[in-house]
Amino acid sequence: MLELQLELSLPKNLEKEENKNKDPLKLEFERKLKKNKNKIVKNKILEVLENKDFQELSDLKFLIVDQLQYTTKPSFYRYIKELELEKKIEKNYLGNKTFIKLHKSIVKH
Repeated sequence: MLELQLELSLPKNLEKEENKNKDPLKLEFERKLKKNKNKIVKNKILEVLENKDFQELSDLKFLIVDQLQYTTKPSFYRYIKELELEKKIEKNYLGNKTFIKLHKSIVKH
């Protein structure tokens, strides 16, 4: 049991050692990026939707998750749900396809 605890703590020590060798400015940017990642991803989703009346959800997922690699699939769908709850996007259904668009309250004319 003691050996397992030592093995688990080793990567943390290595990570701290690696951080000592990194540029402090770079570390600060990485920390801020992690902190603001969900805002960045949600803004990117809204930016893509600004250019289209409707966007098929699966196509948007392909762009954000697979092509741009901004986030994982589960996180993407969580962001979509958050944006929907914040009344920034609307979902519409046509057959078995889901389309999303900017909520009418934030559409720019």
